[in-house]
Amino acid sequence: DVRTEAVESLGERPEPRAFDILVRIAWDDGDSQVQVQAVETMGETRDARAPRELERVIRDHTRTEVRREAVETLGELDDPSAVLPILRRIVEQDASSDVRREAIETIGELQTGPSRDALKDYARSGRDSEVRREAIETLADQGEHEDVMTLLMGIINGSAEENDQAVAVEQLAEVEDGRVVARLTDIATTHPSQRVRRVAVEELGDVDESGARDALLRIIGSHAEPSIRRLAVESFSESASPAEVIKQMRALLNSSNEHELQAQALEALEDLDDGQGIPAIIEVARTHANRDLRRKALDVLSDSDDPRAHKEVARILEGKK
Repeated sequence: DVRTEAVESLGERPEPRAFDILVRIAWDDGDSQVQVQAVETMGETRDARAPRELERVIRDHTRTEVRREAVETLGELDDPSAVLPILRRIVEQDASSDVRREAIETIGELQTGPSRDALKDYARSGRDSEVRREAIETLADQGEHEDVMTLLMGIINGSAEENDQAVAVEQLAEVEDGRVVARLTDIATTHPSQRVRRVAVEELGDVDESGARDALLRIIGSHAEPSIRRLAVESFSESASPAEVIKQMRALLNSSNEHELQAQALEALEDLDDGQGIPAIIEVARTHANRDLRRKALDVLSDSDDPRAHKEVARILEGKK
């Protein structure tokens, strides 16, 4: 956009008049994108008036996107120690959740000891769940693995808010640490909240290592809750290779006496791409000891577009005549 480029070029002019023009555009222009560019360019001028003017935009401007840009630009100024108290005040007092989240992100970009301490404070006891979630996510993105692990486990085991616990489990799964699978498995098995236990099982399916899939198989085989075992089947089938899914679902169909778990295993085979699970489903329809499961397998085959399924349905129906 020509107007946006023209505004950006004002940042290359060090005279005070250029800053005055940017201020006027930031407040009076009818195009919010042009206003956003004017605010960003204020920071690039290094004019001594920039911090005060950016604070005024954050406090009084009517457009949220312009206020968010002012927060981000304020964080890019030279003195993090001067900026941090302003950003903390925004997090703690601003009425807009979007602006508060932007302030959290900007605190994370300061990359100082005090800024990390501030993020930890907000992760534990921020004013609302959105602030706490953003602080957790920002800390995790910074890669402070040991601190993040300790903080997340403290929230998972000690927070009064179930939503915060669930978010912390999601973030725990993203930490690059060899202990993550064991921690998620323990949460899935012992945490008092069923919602948090379910999130842990889902996240095990997203952890890209074989130990996570082994943990899901153990949950399938021994977890006390039927619904968690079924969810573990779903998570496993979405993360393992098709060959491994076929192998483990066949084993489960032949070893389990739990009808709903067997049905979940059959669904996992049905969901494999390119009909890779069809031969195993045909095997169930032909030979499984459970009549209801044979019937369910036949229903799956009847609904399939795979020619092998159609052929098997016809064979079974002819055999009944």
